[in-house]
Amino acid sequence: MIDELDDIPVQLADQIAVSLNAQFAGEFSAVRSFIPEHELQQLAALKVSIIPGGLEASELLDDDFTQDDNQVGVAFQKRVNRSSDEEAREVLRLVRRVRKWISRNRLIEIGDEQFAIIDMRQEPYVDAELLESGHLFSGLVLTIRHLEDLSEDDPA
Repeated sequence: MIDELDDIPVQLADQIAVSLNAQFAGEFSAVRSFIPEHELQQLAALKVSIIPGGLEASELLDDDFTQDDNQVGVAFQKRVNRSSDEEAREVLRLVRRVRKWISRNRLIEIGDEQFAIIDMRQEPYVDAELLESGHLFSGLVLTIRHLEDLSEDDPA
């Protein structure tokens, strides 16, 4: 079971939310959540959820993922106009900006510990079925490793 105060993925998600909120203040407010679930009527404004363990709740219960890596999902959700794709494009431009910012800011500090984002992928991409209902969902999955673990991998 997850201990919100001691679990590394939860702490990483909290730190990522703080960093994104500082960088993108006024554009969105990222909130740590365990499941990125919102009703369509709640999505008039962009919702950004930071999910420890990835984008799917099932990953939170999977202890066999890998010892060294942690995953954190960044989910973007918004109700968009189905008759025009401009709102969807606007959100996707923001997702790209967030992705670029994260790729330039890969270090995360929690107390005296340092972690590095070693991989970032966009998953799931914008889903056509969701868009038909007016729901845009796009997400980033970050793979994060403790810096000590990275130096142990170095044979030098």
